Amino acid sequence: MTDLERQPVHPGALPSASHPAALLSATAPRSSSSCPVPAPMIRSSQRRGRHKVFIGMAPGVGMTCLMLQEGHERLRDGSDVVIGLLETHGRRETARQAEGLEQVPRKRLRHCGLEREELDVAAVLERRPQLMLVDELAHSNAPGSERAKRWQDVEALLLSGVDVYSTPNIQHLESLNDRVAELTGVLVGERIPNRVLEQALAGYFHCANLIALRERVMVCITTAPSAQRRNAAGFRGIRRAGQRCPGPVLESRTPPDRAGW
Repeated sequence: MTDLERQPVHPGALPSASHPAALLSATAPRSSSSCPVPAPMIRSSQRRGRHKVFIGMAPGVGMTCLMLQEGHERLRDGSDVVIGLLETHGRRETARQAEGLEQVPRKRLRHCGLEREELDVAAVLERRPQLMLVDELAHSNAPGSERAKRWQDVEALLLSGVDVYSTPNIQHLESLNDRVAELTGVLVGERIPNRVLEQALAGYFHCANLIALRERVMVCITTAPSAQRRNAAGFRGIRRAGQRCPGPVLESRTPPDRAGW
C-alpha cells in the first residue's frame, strides 16, 4: 500500500514519476457498514463513501497539490468534484492547482469576537458532489460547530455516500503522536484516531495494487541519477506487472466505474 520516497508517504493513489513528492494515499472501499461518530450524525440509505487519505511526513511536502491534481483527473474523467475546504497558507502553487475546481462556500462562525471559517457539511450535502476534497483532516473546528473535529465532518459525509480525499500529516496519527514529540520536541495537540486511517486502508492490499506499486518504484528507479540506481540495485528482480502473485489473492473491491481509484 505504501509508495515510499523521501518526502511524504503514499499508498493508494500513486504519484506520477514526475511528481517530486511520494505520498501515502489510502483508499477505502465502499461498505454498507458505518462507524459511529459523536452526535449529531448524518445517516443515509446510500452506501458509504470512499475515503482516500494523502499522508505527508511534514507540512509543505506536496500532499495538498497531489490531492488537487487527482481531483482534476477525476473531473476530466467526468466525476462531479468540489473542494470542501482548502488551506493554501499563501503558497501560490497550491492556489494555482485549485484553479478550475469548484469550491463550496465555507461556514463562518464567530467566537470571542473573532470570525473563523470551517467546512460547511450542510452545504456540501446540499451540493451533493461525487467527490469532495478537504485539507487538514486533523483540524479542530471552532467552538459552536456541530462536530469538534474535521475528521468527524468527513465521517458524516462518508456516511451520506460522498467520496472524500483528505490530507493529514503523519504526526497527527494518535499512535505516533507521542513518538513524534519525543523525536522532535514538539507536542502536536490535534490528533486523528488510528481507525480513520485503518478504515481508509481496508481492502487495499490486493495483488493488483501491489504490482502497480512495484511498477511505480521501478519507474522512479530508472529515472533516478545513476548513484541512486546503484543504491536501489535490490529491486532488479522485481517481476513484470501482470504476473500472478503466489498464494491467495484478494479481489479488488473497486467497482468497474471507479477504476481510477
